[in-house]
Amino acid sequence: LAGTAAGRQRDALAEYESAERLYRDLGDELDRARVLRSMIDPLMHLGRYEEALAAGEEAGGVFRALDEPVLAAQVDANLGNVRHRLGRDAESLDAYDRALAAFGAAGDLDAAAVVEFNRANVFAGRGELAEAERSYRSALRHYRARGERLRESQCLYQLAYLAFLAGRYSEALRGIEAVRRAVTELGDERHAALGGPAGQIIGRSVQPVITLVSRNGSTRLTVSSVDPSSTTITSNGA
Repeated sequence: LAGTAAGRQRDALAEYESAERLYRDLGDELDRARVLRSMIDPLMHLGRYEEALAAGEEAGGVFRALDEPVLAAQVDANLGNVRHRLGRDAESLDAYDRALAAFGAAGDLDAAAVVEFNRANVFAGRGELAEAERSYRSALRHYRARGERLRESQCLYQLAYLAFLAGRYSEALRGIEAVRRAVTELGDERHAALGGPAGQIIGRSVQPVITLVSRNGSTRLTVSSVDPSSTTITSNGA
């Protein structure tokens, strides 16, 4: 499956590279920048981080020069993901903050929620649990209001994990059980195991993570850390 995914990324990148050459030859800087923006994600997933940064920085420069703040914010959000992969968390948070401000000014609440979730992942990795919780809860409010139950469950899971890290074990268990109930309602575990949408949460996050272990008559909580994937901001037709 990993090889198939990598193949898809390579195929997508080849298409983008062809389009980028076409728009460059035509002198169409705006559409060329849009293609460069789209190249960030496949380059990142193929491990070509410096190329992803170069593509994004060039695209962002064009968008800013043409006074396209939302397009520039999309680039900032996706470059935040790349910098997080590189361990450059301070730069990642700066990029997310710029994107969040621009999306807020434009009223793009969907994109803002994605950025809040991604920046929360960075805060959690840095051990800044209070900041992480604020950002996860901001994303949670949005997804709950929109009725996006899978995204809501992702936020609830991450909040349960933060509770575990903070030593609030009962709260963590309640949170995990709430997520289990929610994803079970969205699709049974057999469907999840086959890779359905619910399986992205059940299979990758919930089941392996927090368990009760009884040894020598005592019960304790154990955890296996999960590195949540950052979500890419797409163009939404722009």
